[in-house]
Amino acid sequence: MDLETINIVITVARLKSFSATALSIPCSQSSVSRRVESAENELGIKIFDRPSFGGSKTLTLTDAGEDIVKSMVKVVDAYTELFRVANTALGEISEVINLGIVSNMMPPQGFTRMKSDFYDRCPDINLHVKMDVFSELMAQFRIRSIDAVLFTTIAPLDDFSWMESGEYVSCLGFTDMSVGVSVNSSFAKNDSITLPELKDSTFLLSIDDQKDLPVSRSLKHRNLREKCIRAGFEPNIKAIPNDMLEIRYEKAKNGKGIFPSHTPVAWRHIEGIKYLPVTDYQSPSYFYLLRAEGRKEAPINDFETFFMDHTLQLK
Repeated sequence: MDLETINIVITVARLKSFSATALSIPCSQSSVSRRVESAENELGIKIFDRPSFGGSKTLTLTDAGEDIVKSMVKVVDAYTELFRVANTALGEISEVINLGIVSNMMPPQGFTRMKSDFYDRCPDINLHVKMDVFSELMAQFRIRSIDAVLFTTIAPLDDFSWMESGEYVSCLGFTDMSVGVSVNSSFAKNDSITLPELKDSTFLLSIDDQKDLPVSRSLKHRNLREKCIRAGFEPNIKAIPNDMLEIRYEKAKNGKGIFPSHTPVAWRHIEGIKYLPVTDYQSPSYFYLLRAEGRKEAPINDFETFFMDHTLQLK
């Protein structure tokens, strides 16, 4: 039985659905079903009670299945520990953090600089970064493939009902909005800018596919539009898919638009782009780290401190 099969069984147990598991991985529902049946056949035991016609419509764990899944979680933890011990024995990096980051939080260059700065601060910790939408990162976090999730919201987080037992979030700070403009644009001579000065600009925004965030980023477009209208103009918004964000930066460099950014100042560098604080926007983004009790607490604490030191604007 391979680790992928084990992770699939754990996910099915958490989501109580083959179809939901298929969507979260993603893969076909038949593939999930085959993996579960393969695990049951190999172990010689029934892990799940399937819904029956006229009976229960919920997929549930058998009594033996509950113990099996608990053991599988320990296997995943042991697998991670195996590589930590091996690296330590080799005198190499002694800790690994598998960090999930919401995909449109900062440009790719920013992630690279962040990892480089973290290595300078903590050379004994290897930071593995996975960028994806929040729902996928949450699924990976709950099967322990990811140790923590870094995400942003456009309002302070005050609803924690979506978290499971043992999960908690830390606020790592906040940053005010800036816009990225071409260094060759007329805006570039300024050190800051106001919304009315941007009335003739094209706003290059990522497509909203993050509606599952605790404080929905679906508010982002609406929030920007409402602020522009209050400033006296209807903004020209061009949506860019999240998996094509490089286009946004390329268009901005070529003077074909501007893009809003809440990326921490330390990691904003993009060649050909200048960032200008929008002085009358007054709507910061908040950075949060989702983590779990007892899971790599020492190295994640080190990352928290590092990130807070670099946001520069802390409450």
